[in-house]
Order: sequence, then C-alpha cells, then structure tokens
Amino acid sequence: MAWRLCAQASISVAMKIPSMGYGLHGHDITVTACACYRDKEGHVDLETLARTLEELLRPLDHRPLWEALGSEGTLEDLVEWVMKGLNGLMPICLVAAEARGRRVELQA
Repeated sequence: MAWRLCAQASISVAMKIPSMGYGLHGHDITVTACACYRDKEGHVDLETLARTLEELLRPLDHRPLWEALGSEGTLEDLVEWVMKGLNGLMPICLVAAEARGRRVELQA
C-alpha cells in the first residue's frame, strides 16, 4: 500500500507581485506538506512532520514574502521553498499552498 501523511500550518504574509499587476496586499496562507512511502519502506511520524513544517514556516510569518524568500514571492515560490526545505528530512511527495480558495501544488 502507498501512504500519504499530510500536515498543515498557516502563515500571514505581505505580498506584492508587480509582474502580475498586484500591489502590496496581505494573505493568510495555509501550507500543506505530505510525506509518502510504501509499506515496508519505513514510516514518517506525523507529529514530526507537523512540527518541522511549522518550524520551517515560522521565519516567514508576518513578513513580506518577497523579502523572506529572496524571490518575487508568489505562491509557487513559497511551495518550491518549502519543498527544498523539507527534502532530505523526510520523503516529501507533495507541497501545496492555499490562499482564499486558490491552491498551488508541487509534486515531487
């Protein structure tokens, strides 16, 4: 069987995306990270996944996203940053970010 264990954490950030015509605005973003594995390949502790995700996102909370990430600061940038931050720590297969009903996903 294939297992997918997911944890969520939320942050509030400032965003501005001039290339898309968006001026300064704020969003509450829910980030989901999923670890995947098959039976007999080991396991992932769900509490460890949740704590690691929260710790990774903590420096971004209540900050301008473009400054915190060192990029334009789109949801895509955030999802890629989280994927890179969690890879190597556990078998991450999916990271998603959702703001106001809009969702961006990155699958490994």
